[in-house]
Amino acid sequence: MIRAPLSKHASTVVPLFTLLAAACGDVPVKPNHFAEPSGNVRGTVTYTGPLPCTQLGVRDDGSPGLPHVVGAAEILVFKSNLLPPPDGLGRSARSLAVVPGDVLFSSVQSLLPNPTKPGEIACPAADAPHVTVSAEWVVGPLPAGRYQVRGFYDRDGDFSPLLKVHQLPTAGDVGGGALTNAPEAALGAAPRYATIIIGEETSALDPQGLPVLKMPAAGALVEGVSVTLGRLLDTSRPIAHVTEVLDERVGKEHVTDIARITMPIDQLFTTSPTMNVAQADKEFIRMTLRAGLPEAERAAALDPRIALQGMPPYDNFRLFPVRDADGVVVRTTPPVPDTFPQVIFARLDPADTDRQTTFGNPAVIIQAVVSESGRPISSNLSLANATTQKIVPSVQASLRPSAICARPEDPYGTIYVVTPSVNAIDKTPVIADLDALRAVLAKRFRRPFTDIKVLEGCIPPGKYSMNVVHDTGQAWTLPNEAGVCTGVGGSLASTRERPTPDGTGCTLEHVPGSRPRLPSQDWNLFVGGRSEPGYCEAFPLAIDASLPSSKRVDAAPEVERVTSTGQTKKFAAYTLGIPSVCLTTAELERPELIAKRVDNPWE
Repeated sequence: MIRAPLSKHASTVVPLFTLLAAACGDVPVKPNHFAEPSGNVRGTVTYTGPLPCTQLGVRDDGSPGLPHVVGAAEILVFKSNLLPPPDGLGRSARSLAVVPGDVLFSSVQSLLPNPTKPGEIACPAADAPHVTVSAEWVVGPLPAGRYQVRGFYDRDGDFSPLLKVHQLPTAGDVGGGALTNAPEAALGAAPRYATIIIGEETSALDPQGLPVLKMPAAGALVEGVSVTLGRLLDTSRPIAHVTEVLDERVGKEHVTDIARITMPIDQLFTTSPTMNVAQADKEFIRMTLRAGLPEAERAAALDPRIALQGMPPYDNFRLFPVRDADGVVVRTTPPVPDTFPQVIFARLDPADTDRQTTFGNPAVIIQAVVSESGRPISSNLSLANATTQKIVPSVQASLRPSAICARPEDPYGTIYVVTPSVNAIDKTPVIADLDALRAVLAKRFRRPFTDIKVLEGCIPPGKYSMNVVHDTGQAWTLPNEAGVCTGVGGSLASTRERPTPDGTGCTLEHVPGSRPRLPSQDWNLFVGGRSEPGYCEAFPLAIDASLPSSKRVDAAPEVERVTSTGQTKKFAAYTLGIPSVCLTTAELERPELIAKRVDNPWE
């Protein structure tokens, strides 16, 4: 059962936290279990921004208790080679520190608003001057490695580590981290995070050419790490819902039901979208995403058990090109620029019937082409030189028939780009320069150029979550708990929620009443079915070694895995036409699971 956000007056050290996920999906902080030397990091967190709200506590007899500052500073530590999307393929923060608001604002108690009634929340006036306050923070234990520190102050106290719908900062929170450009980032510039080194350098080099780090016998303490929280977030998380599907592919059965949008595992372009711009909109399955929540769900979203910012003024997207840390426009499909908001689909684990868990071993993601209009190529070309953000109520996400497969837990492992063909049916190139694509992804994921491989093969079937990502790192995932009636304590019927007859609520056996359900938040993409009979079965195809590398795909490798019986086994490079590097061990052991998901991804 979905529960209310953390109490407005609670100040607690939470054991879990999720910042994005997908490779994209939401996952907890890794648990720390150390019986050997380890590292710790400590420093000062400095907050510059509005005064916080305060709440007057309530005693058991109903009388006024002590006032508390609403919210806390959430400080997250990520391994530098496992950063959260869109900067990397990391699936979790390595550790978390929490500085309660009562501690952070202790030096300005006389300036804080004063609630007078038990349970009342008092907030500063909108024109109240900003303050700068500081407090100490510490995090650990941590293994030897290179890290980044990111964080935010949760001003509205709605952070909850257990729910996707409340696991990230919302409008009014103040973001930041351990930055090398804190003044510029506070004004909206792309943040540059400092690298924090724990351990001693050795003479050995890692795959990125950096010295391998080892932990000293006495452990390690890194002091003086300054975390700055100064960017007041004026956007909420990019809450969204699907309102329309557009499918004009020539000679194919068109997708018309927004509840069952399905991309074939072998989808081919008839002509290159980048070389035939006028035809490009007819090459993609496209969907319209509306920012915020449907009008009919907004009242329910205000229920304190959900409490979402899904209505005006938080019902618009900010559309503009993605730029890397050097300010260069990112073009995953040259010459078309990538844009914010980014829309990324992540393959879901079918073992989780609530569809809240993504595969991580390997992770499989599909990045959509996001545009304002139904012409994904031409409209984005006009954005390439944009220097200001365009405020739009909706965007279109065009399904790109390619996937990225990687093992986030292997930060030095190869990243594979998989597409049914790098050329269209008419032989025009869909990806004209494979080396340029490899270079873009190598820079994005901080991997050597040689660790990015482009394979031809069919897309892994199944259900995929949708993740919408702002430039601020704020993100939103469908499906989520606001739309799905979930299991709350196990698989028994008595521990599972059930939809109410009208679909607008979820009930739990032996618990009176129901909690609101938002049907628009119960949505996922399907990948399955075939549009080119016999195409997948033809893999592996012969690779023309005479082509230059910029036009030549890589050979799919055989896969060695430890099976369910504990034996090490080598599997063929392709399973039913799908590169085996993109499939789980269970699927490789039982190919019939793949066949079932191809034939019926909706089950």
